Amino acid sequence: MQNIQELKSFISQCSMNRRLEFDANDITGYIDAYLLKQEQESTKDQTYFNEENLVSSVLDLFIAGTETSSTTIRWGILLMMKYPEIQKRVQEEIKTHIKPGQLPTVEDRRKMPYTDAVIHEIQRFGNIVPLNLSHSTPSDVYLRGFLIPKGTEVIPFLTSVLYDKTQWKTPNDFNPNHFLDENGKFVRHDAFMPFSVGRRACAGEGLAKMELFLFFTGLLQAFTFYPPPGVSREDLSLKPAIGFTLELTKAETYFNEENLLSSVLDLFAGGTEGTSTTIRWGILLMMKYLEIQKKVQDEIKTYVKPGQLPRVEDRKKMPYTDAVIHEIQRFCNIVPLNVSHSTATDEYLRGYLIPKFSMTRPNGKHPMISIPITLDENGKFVKHNTFMPFSAGRRACAGESLAKLELFLFFTGLLQAFTFYPPPGVSREDLNLKPGVGFLLLPTPYMTCAKPNY
Repeated sequence: MQNIQELKSFISQCSMNRRLEFDANDITGYIDAYLLKQEQESTKDQTYFNEENLVSSVLDLFIAGTETSSTTIRWGILLMMKYPEIQKRVQEEIKTHIKPGQLPTVEDRRKMPYTDAVIHEIQRFGNIVPLNLSHSTPSDVYLRGFLIPKGTEVIPFLTSVLYDKTQWKTPNDFNPNHFLDENGKFVRHDAFMPFSVGRRACAGEGLAKMELFLFFTGLLQAFTFYPPPGVSREDLSLKPAIGFTLELTKAETYFNEENLLSSVLDLFAGGTEGTSTTIRWGILLMMKYLEIQKKVQDEIKTYVKPGQLPRVEDRKKMPYTDAVIHEIQRFCNIVPLNVSHSTATDEYLRGYLIPKFSMTRPNGKHPMISIPITLDENGKFVKHNTFMPFSAGRRACAGESLAKLELFLFFTGLLQAFTFYPPPGVSREDLNLKPGVGFLLLPTPYMTCAKPNY
C-alpha cells in the first residue's frame, strides 16, 4: 500500500510538472493528451477527465505493464532452468546473430525465430492473466443460441484458448515448436492471444513484445540459469501461484512466509477497502435522499441516548437503519464480479456444461434506488435470499460478520453525530450515482458538508 501511495505521489508530481509546461500544440505523451482533453471538457458539468482519474489511469498503465512483463520474465527464467536444452539453443542463436559486447536490438528479433518462438511459448504456457479483464457488450449479442444482454460484463477465459487441445499439439507442455514450421521459421498462431483481441486488446501489446524480447535475450546473452544447489530440474514446480497475475511457485507448499503475508494483506485490504467504499456510498446516498437520512436519525434518537455511542445490540431495535445499510450494499454493488471461483466437478447450468475446474465469476445488476427494500408492511426488517453482496455458499466472504458489525457502527455513529448535505452550489439532483471503476465500483467524489447534530 505504501508503494502505491508513493507511485500516486510521483504521478501527481509529474502531472503538475506537465501542466506547468503544457502546450496544446506540442503533445508529448499520455499526460499531455489527457490534459488537452480535460481542457476541452472544462465547460461540462460532468466529466471523467479529472485529476483523480488521471492519476488512476496512469497508475493502471504503469502497474499493468510492469507486473505482467516482470512476471513473464520470471516464468521465462524458471522454464529455462527446467529445460536447459532449450536455454542452450536460444543462447546459440544469440551468439550467431548478436556480436559479443553488443546488446540485442529490436531489429534482431526477425533474425532469431527460435528465440521469438520460445518467448511466445513462455507467454502461452505461463498464461499469466487467465481471466483477462472484464468487458461489456455494447448491444444484445447471441452466442450459440444464448442471449447476452446489452451491458453485460463479460470475462473472456483466455486459458480456454491458450490451452485448447484443438489448436495446440501439446497444450499442457512447454513446446516452442508450437510457433515454428518444419523449416524452423516462426509462424503466427490465431489461438495465441495473451494480450486479448479486438478493439479492447491490451494497449501496451507492441511495447510489451519489444520489452520481452530485449530483456529475455539480454539476460540469456549474459547469464546461464540453473536450479540452486540441492534442487534438480525435476524438482522445479510449474504449478502457478495466484495473485493479480499467475505467478510461479517458490516451493511445493503454499504455507510459506510470502503467502502468510499475502493472505493477511488480502484480508486487511479486502476488509478496509470494502467497508470504507460502502460508507462513502452511504454518505453520498444520504446527501441525495435527505428524507431517508432524517428517518434514520429519528430512529437513532429513539434508541441511542445522547452522549452514548451505538452498540451492536442496538441493531435489532433499529429495523429502518438496518434496512438502509442493506440497501446501500445492494445498490452500490461494489464488487459486481465477485471473486473468481472454480467448479469442483462438471456442472450443468441451463443446459450448458461448465467443465470441472472452470473459473466462474457471478455477476449481478440492480435497479435504481427508491426506498429500502428489506422492510415488510409493518416496518420490520426482513431478509432477502437475493441479497448477497458477500457472495454465498462455502466460499462467501470470510469477513461478512465483521463487516456487518462495522458498517452498522460506523454508519450509525456518523449519522448520530452529523447531518450530511451537498456542498454549496450543488443540489441533491446534481449528485451523480454513476460509479467510477477501480478494483471496486467507487462513488463519484464530492465535497461533503457535515453539520454537527449536537
